[in-house]
Amino acid sequence: MNQRKVIVNWLLLIGLSMMWGFSFFFMKKGLEAFSPVEVGALRVFIAFCTLFPFLIFFHKKMPAKVFLYTAIAGILGSGVPPMLFSYAQQHISTSVAGILNTTTPLFALIFGVLIFGVPAKWRQLVGVVIGIVGAITIILYTGDVELKFEAKYSLLVVLASSCYGMSGNILKSKVMQYDIHPIQISILGFLFIGPIAGVYLLNNGTFNRIMTEDLAQEKLKYLLILGTFGTAIAMFFFNWMVQRTSALFASFTTYLIPFFAILIGMIFLKEQLNIQQVTGFAVILIGVIVANKKVEEI
Repeated sequence: MNQRKVIVNWLLLIGLSMMWGFSFFFMKKGLEAFSPVEVGALRVFIAFCTLFPFLIFFHKKMPAKVFLYTAIAGILGSGVPPMLFSYAQQHISTSVAGILNTTTPLFALIFGVLIFGVPAKWRQLVGVVIGIVGAITIILYTGDVELKFEAKYSLLVVLASSCYGMSGNILKSKVMQYDIHPIQISILGFLFIGPIAGVYLLNNGTFNRIMTEDLAQEKLKYLLILGTFGTAIAMFFFNWMVQRTSALFASFTTYLIPFFAILIGMIFLKEQLNIQQVTGFAVILIGVIVANKKVEEI
C-alpha cells in the first residue's frame, strides 16, 4: 500500500474521532431544550436533509438485497444509537459516554467472528475479555450524584456501541463488495429512518416549538452542527473509510473519541472522572489494543 493512502486513512481516522468526540457535547446541549427522542430524531432528520440532495448525483442501481442490507446498517448505525445516547446522557457524563463507546471495536470483532465468519486468534479473544472487564468496571460503579452518573444508563451506551459494531460488519461484508459510492451508501442509510424521524417531529409538535420557543431555537444550533457534521458528513467519511480499509480499522476511531469527549466535557461542562472510571477506560483500551495489535488491512 502506498504511503499516500496510509496517510489519508489516518487523517480520516483522526477527523472522524474529532467529529464524534464533539458529538457527545452537542447532544448534551440539545438535551437542555429537547427530550432524548427529539434529540435523536432531530439528529437523524437533519442528517437526512443534508444528504438527500446528493441522491441526484449518486443513484447507481444496486441489487435489492444490497439496499436491504444498507437499510439495516443505517438503522443500526445511524437510527438506534442517537436515541440510546440521548437517553443515556441525561444520567451520565459526556466523558463516560465517550469512554464506553470505546467498546465498539470489541463488538465489531465479536460480531465479525460469530456472525460473519471472520477468523479470530486467541489474542483477539483475550482482548475482548479484557475490554469487557473494563466496561463492567465502569458499569458496576454505584454512581455519584456529584458526578452525575447513574450506572444502569451506561448500558445504553454499550448497546449503542454494539449497534455500531454490527453496522460496520454489515457494510463491509454485504455492501462494500459492490462498486457503490460511499455517499450513496450514506444516503440510503438515512433514506428509511430520516422520513420516519421527520414525521415523529411533526406529530410531536417539535417543529412548532422550534418556531415559537427561544430556548428551542438557541439549542437547535447545536443539533444542526451535530446532524450535519457529527452525523451526515461523519457517516460519509466512516463509510468511505470502511470501503478503503476495514470495519475493524474504521472502529479504531474509538481509540481517540474518548480523549476528545473527556477534554470537551471537562472544559465546557466542568465534568469530572473518578478513579474507577479512569481505570475502566484504561482496561478497555488495553483490551482493544490486545485484540487489534496487528491490523493486516489498513
